[in-house]
Amino acid sequence: VLGGMAASMRNLPAAEGAFREAVRLDPQRTEAWAMLVRIAAATRGPAAGREVLAEALAVNPGDDALAALGAELEPAP
Repeated sequence: VLGGMAASMRNLPAAEGAFREAVRLDPQRTEAWAMLVRIAAATRGPAAGREVLAEALAVNPGDDALAALGAELEPAP
């Protein structure tokens, strides 16, 4: 909840911290991982988003929703 509130107020560092805490407590919270991927990509670029995505998929292998985020991080043709 705190991560969503911080993100809606455009406080991305606070949002990232809250979502990091969520996945630390429960690594299977794929919605928190998805937000971390999007925040990393928005603030540090697609390569950072891909790094977080790889981290998320390492603890949630085969998750279709997370895997679909990879397409968002690829450059448009």
